[in-house]
Amino acid sequence: LRSIYLGQPIRDWDYFYPGMGSFSNDFTALENSGKNPPFVNNSWQASWHFGDTPVQLVKQFSTNLTTCIHRFDFTICMIGTDGTYVYLGETTKEDLDNRTLSPNVLEHPITSLRRIQKFATYGFMLTNATARQVGVQLVGKPINTYLNPRTNEVTEVGAANS
Repeated sequence: LRSIYLGQPIRDWDYFYPGMGSFSNDFTALENSGKNPPFVNNSWQASWHFGDTPVQLVKQFSTNLTTCIHRFDFTICMIGTDGTYVYLGETTKEDLDNRTLSPNVLEHPITSLRRIQKFATYGFMLTNATARQVGVQLVGKPINTYLNPRTNEVTEVGAANS
């Protein structure tokens, strides 16, 4: 939805679910659709390519979309729809309009830094104030682990694939 709001090509689709039952229904439908098997299938997600666009079914369950988006790391990610309404974080629209990268909930310093780099390539920048917020949230967090965004597995820094 962020890409649509910004008038950019869609990079990917992420689907979140209230529970394993609805996840399993979509997973089974995709698995039986004749598409290739998922290119990622682990304890956190299953992902398929549809053309050049990845579609990710996420196994982090929330009973409602508001709860779901409030777990996201940066405010520009706090956007979602239930098919009827669009839900935004408090500063999501302002941050998207201003291309400001503001932290919401940061748990893994190395992952957060890599995502800051990624969003910078999309034109989003930290301001002095938001850079301080990032620092405050990351102080005291372990820096010897990395959360792999593709698998959601935490690995030791220096371990394979980190």
